[in-house]
Amino acid sequence: MANFTLTNIRNTIKRLACRGMVFILVASFYLSATPEIYALAPWLASKNPVVKTKIRTFLDNYRIRYAESPEARRYLASRDADAALIPDANANVLQFLVLKEVAANPIKLIRAMIHEEVEAYMQVLRATDRYVYMSIRELILNDERIYKSYCDLCHSGEEPVSMSGDEVLNDMVAKALEIMFIKEYGFIIQEPGSPEEEKEERFYRETSRVIKNGENRIRFFRDGLFITEKDFVMRSKKIKDALRAGMKFYEAAQLAAAA
Repeated sequence: MANFTLTNIRNTIKRLACRGMVFILVASFYLSATPEIYALAPWLASKNPVVKTKIRTFLDNYRIRYAESPEARRYLASRDADAALIPDANANVLQFLVLKEVAANPIKLIRAMIHEEVEAYMQVLRATDRYVYMSIRELILNDERIYKSYCDLCHSGEEPVSMSGDEVLNDMVAKALEIMFIKEYGFIIQEPGSPEEEKEERFYRETSRVIKNGENRIRFFRDGLFITEKDFVMRSKKIKDALRAGMKFYEAAQLAAAA
């Protein structure tokens, strides 16, 4: 299993390197003390030490479990997700249920884990700092340009009527930071010029307009809600603290059963 995954990662690295990437990501999996859980151990070669440090910090602090059972795959399919946070209050690092085919692709893996972590962190923020959460809701969810670009990107132009307002907001912020991290550190996201790439670029442009705004960045998009190394560390810590305190994340019960 590990050799198959590593081969796929190496092939992906070669393709990315040929496209002028500013860094090379080499990630391999090793078996942890729990048989079905794999920890990511990155070895990075980069012309940019800041990039190398950020990605090393990100990958060093997470573990994944393959979604191999029919129940686990059905759970992810029901959420239209590639990964999901495993609500384990006893874990020293955050753990994720991930589709095996996604885990074999380092870009998809990083995107999926950032997305799920930010969604979980937004739930923590809603419970612990209602003012900041509602301020972000006003800035993101109530911005017509952002909302339209989100619907175009994630829901084929339709409104996500089956989701609550909080679920939509959490998904929007998670998608924004996921794309921002990948784009600003040089990963190729979609085929250049493709309709999907154009949609992601438009969503990235609209969310960056709000998130990177000086006052918004200082007041709201910090302490876990941005893409710096400090944000990754703080976000992970706050989620682990919330799990240990007994916080219930939405749909966690179904995930515990599926995993």
